[in-house]
Amino acid sequence: MINVIDGRIPTSPVDGLFDGQVYAGMSSVDSGHQEAARIRTGAGPFVFQLEASHREADDFDIPGYAESALLRALEEAEHEDEHEEEEEVSGTVPNSGLTFDTLGAGASLIGDWGFLGVSVRSYDAEYGLPAHEHHHEEEDEDEHEEEDGDPMIVMEQTRWDIRGQFNFDLGPFDHLDISSGIADYQHVELEPDGAVGTLFESEGWEARAALVNDGEDSRWNGSVGIQMLQTDLSASGEEAFIPPVTTEDIGIFAAQRYDLDTHGFDFGARVERRELETAVGTDRSFDTVSLAAGTFWRPADGMFLGVSLARTERAPTDAELYSDGLHAATGTVEIGDSTLGKETGWALDGTFRWTGDHWRVETGAFYSHFSDFIYLAPTGLEDPAEEAPIYQYLQDDATLWGGEVYVERDLTNLGPWALVGDFTLEYVQGETDSFGNLPRIPPLSTTIGAELQREIIDLRGEIVWAADQDDAAASELPTEGYTMVNLSAVAHPFGPDTRLIVEARNITDEEGRLHTSQLKDTIPLPGRSFRIAILQRF
Repeated sequence: MINVIDGRIPTSPVDGLFDGQVYAGMSSVDSGHQEAARIRTGAGPFVFQLEASHREADDFDIPGYAESALLRALEEAEHEDEHEEEEEVSGTVPNSGLTFDTLGAGASLIGDWGFLGVSVRSYDAEYGLPAHEHHHEEEDEDEHEEEDGDPMIVMEQTRWDIRGQFNFDLGPFDHLDISSGIADYQHVELEPDGAVGTLFESEGWEARAALVNDGEDSRWNGSVGIQMLQTDLSASGEEAFIPPVTTEDIGIFAAQRYDLDTHGFDFGARVERRELETAVGTDRSFDTVSLAAGTFWRPADGMFLGVSLARTERAPTDAELYSDGLHAATGTVEIGDSTLGKETGWALDGTFRWTGDHWRVETGAFYSHFSDFIYLAPTGLEDPAEEAPIYQYLQDDATLWGGEVYVERDLTNLGPWALVGDFTLEYVQGETDSFGNLPRIPPLSTTIGAELQREIIDLRGEIVWAADQDDAAASELPTEGYTMVNLSAVAHPFGPDTRLIVEARNITDEEGRLHTSQLKDTIPLPGRSFRIAILQRF
């Protein structure tokens, strides 16, 4: 419902009779393939567009066991005195295959006054729920026969979008941007025997209008506007984990920057009201106000420094308030809290960018303190009926801080080749006042890469390293770090409109797990994978 700027609505005229692009690719790790095409044509001030895509993949390969070593050790200790032994899944992640199809059309009226366009797109998908996989060496044969299949999601969505820009002079403003989206979504969670476990439906719309001032002759640029949305969410069936909820939001916002070339100021504000109505009589409403201000300097050519301070308020979502059951996508039982209040945060951010003398540097750091921070925490308990871990939404004061560094350097020229090196470092830390470390905080990670570049081909190699994450939350298992090696080549054999892509990812077949995922102890990252793809523009 949020991002309506993704190319589905034409915003510029067609150069010639038509233009477009086609894409095709294959990957080895999941025997997958993907095809996509988009074509545009014009008739006077009108531009029409058609697009379609298809993606299909089998279960993806992994280097070793699906479950982490720590989880396997815990399960072995739990079943030590029991007759039932859990079968160890390895080599692939069962029931991780998928099929996705999209079909869309769009049209726009374009002129010197701006543009106005509309699009419609349909999505159809079927994909497995690997989080629901349970394998036991000793299980009832009759039950096994009844459940001869895998749990699946069958999803459908139809979405309409409208987007426009109208140019005019109205005081300091030079154009009006509007956008709106209407979505009708549903998915069915099918049990192994084909029965419907849950029917999940969501209907909603969102609309946004903003007066924009970004004229080249003005030192002021920014926007002032209003944004509204409404969603109706319902889940029915034995595994429905949330009651029917209607959410209505309306917000008024303003963001402006005053730029004096060598320095400047920016500020923003948003006032929002959220109302949630449920079928169980636990209606809630929230009023939030968020403010931000900053300043920046350009002390030399190619250099930028910025500092900002923000005070933000966020209302809880429907899932945070009303969840109460098995969330099939993550294989966890999630319990909300209808008494949660809004969270308030203070954030200080700093930014530094510099380009010059063959260097490109970007750094950022932040420090945030939240009152009544809302987060989903593991409880360490398991629901015996669902055989799934229980997670609960909690609220506590919390502090998060961290930063990132990106450095790129032109190293040397080797004949027609240019050698470029780059380095990225990211770190985040998060703690609550009462319960210790926040869950799912990513570990220290870095990427070191080098590229050989020339006009018709770019060759890249990189090493991605993630440290052990030992600062785990209560009832959360630590995560071992990993080192992955990736290689890629992007060639333009017939000019810039053709891209031939060849990739080899995780060449050493390293086991890697994302600490940010609730499924990290049961589903690792894919193993060694080779991918080839071609993109042709015309």
